[in-house]
Amino acid sequence: HETGDVRGEGNILYNLSLDVYKTGRIDDAFRLAEQSLEIFERLGDPNFVIVFEKLADWRSAKNKSDGWVTK
Repeated sequence: HETGDVRGEGNILYNLSLDVYKTGRIDDAFRLAEQSLEIFERLGDPNFVIVFEKLADWRSAKNKSDGWVTK
């Protein structure tokens, strides 16, 4: 926040979410990625699509592991 590099903050949050996801802290990873998504959406940054698709992948994996079936 201090430097005003909001895009950089979005990148850091997303990269952190990837690392946190790998540790199994899924809810924390979702929270971080969603914060990143909000930043990229607000900026109109094309990284929005990357984060959006990753969240969709994670949701799909979570739904399968929870026994949810979506059609």
